[in-house]
Amino acid sequence: MKLQKGLFDVLLLAMLWGPSFLFIKIAVDDIAPITMAALRVCIGVLLLYTVLKLRNIRLWEHRKLWFCCFVIGIFVNGIPWISFNFSLQSIPSSLSALINGTTPVLTIILANIFLKDEQLTWTRGIGAIVGLAGFGVLFLPAVFSAMQGTNTGLDAQGMLLSFIGSGSFAVGWVYMRKKLPPVLPLVAPVIQLFSSLIYLIPLAFIFESPIAMIQSASWLSWVGVLGLSLFGTAGALIVIYRIIERQGATAVSTATYLLPVFATILGVVFLKETVDMQFCIAAVLIVGGVLIINGAISLPFLKRAKEET
Repeated sequence: MKLQKGLFDVLLLAMLWGPSFLFIKIAVDDIAPITMAALRVCIGVLLLYTVLKLRNIRLWEHRKLWFCCFVIGIFVNGIPWISFNFSLQSIPSSLSALINGTTPVLTIILANIFLKDEQLTWTRGIGAIVGLAGFGVLFLPAVFSAMQGTNTGLDAQGMLLSFIGSGSFAVGWVYMRKKLPPVLPLVAPVIQLFSSLIYLIPLAFIFESPIAMIQSASWLSWVGVLGLSLFGTAGALIVIYRIIERQGATAVSTATYLLPVFATILGVVFLKETVDMQFCIAAVLIVGGVLIINGAISLPFLKRAKEET
């Protein structure tokens, strides 16, 4: 039953996250990246805080959590959400989602360094190499093309921004597992979002024109922002904290190998995005690497080596 509940949580998280890239893509033309991140946090925190009030949970009694949640918010909300917003200005939603699939690979590497109960084995190490090779299949040709003076420089930049966002997620989840004490459900996500507003709102006003964007944004862009806030923020954070508590940092990141499936289907259907052979090869490597990390794919030569020793 525990395994079934864990699998359900991972599937639910993937379904909540999957449409996020579609929502960002349809909103990013009208609403700039930092402003979109700030709006996402504002709406998401209002939704979650309303739930807390209905449950009569007092947020301000947990003052000791604020610094921890502030740090988590930087790496799980601020850096990745802004990075993905910028990246989707120049690359397809399906490509950004696929690169986000490297998050479990980066998480297991960091978990090996900072968490005693999630050590890197030979199997996980090979899985990490395979997953990173998948990103290389996407990123390196774009870099070489940009160096030759072709028009794919923005593609390389967009992919790098998505990779930075994925790495930031990994840092945040490992820190969350290591530092976050047991707390009532929803309390940590709400504090995390509230603390993110401390820097997102000023940054939006310094570098962008949020008031003008809000006034001129189309109804479709608002659909994107609202969907992003409801599903990819409020809903996803609730599930993330539940998985972290029950299964650990690596488990929560495994939802990202299902995320590209949902995001690619949505991108092809609604945005008319195309999938080429390079994308498919990268997808096989990234998803395959994550499956190896989680033991879903066995490596016979490692078993033989262990038997021989």
